[in-house]
Amino acid sequence: MKTKNEIKLLKKVRLFSGLSKENLKKILKITKRKTIKEGEIIFTENSPGNTLYILVRGRIKIFGQTEKRKKIFTYLEPNEFFGELALLGERIRSASAQAVLDSELLIIEKSDFVKLLKKYPNVVLNLLSVLCRRLYYADKEIEFLSFHDVFGRIVQVLLSLNKKYGKNTPEGRKIDLILDHTEIAELAGTVREMVTRVLKNLKKLGCIDIINRQIVILDENKLKGLLRR
Repeated sequence: MKTKNEIKLLKKVRLFSGLSKENLKKILKITKRKTIKEGEIIFTENSPGNTLYILVRGRIKIFGQTEKRKKIFTYLEPNEFFGELALLGERIRSASAQAVLDSELLIIEKSDFVKLLKKYPNVVLNLLSVLCRRLYYADKEIEFLSFHDVFGRIVQVLLSLNKKYGKNTPEGRKIDLILDHTEIAELAGTVREMVTRVLKNLKKLGCIDIINRQIVILDENKLKGLLRR
């Protein structure tokens, strides 16, 4: 049964920003709820795409993969949506999506999504805004991979994670996300052994510490300065 909490959720989704409560109720009627277990693949790169997903609870990883290497593009948090590109273009998924935690999703089928775009101009404008923002960060990602060495890429990953997940603690800015060295390597486009080496160096330099498997930024300015060397 649809609840007031779900209406509150849709209000927080950028795609539906500016819509009235009555319009959100109508949109809610075309959604389906789905539960995903930790580690479960939601869709794979190059597979057909006919659904839009809205994350209600949990965390989702968006990534690309070849035979030899995996590249994590981003982690998604509640109120974010994904899977929209395949509904607008070639109908083929441009990346894979996997649940990092047990998650709940709201799903909108392509036919209903197209009707939404035709009926609510605000949704079209919101979608364009989000796509432009994602394109901006995709350009930054290309720049990041092209102009930084491996050391710089790992430092940039830490700064980006700190911006999104950092929380002030007595020890410093703790990245409130448990990642192993392999996952950091997949974010930076490198290998696990290099991440281990760079994190050890950053710890010796007094830039970071690792407490209970979580990275703590001790000196953000010093970390940023390493990128300008």
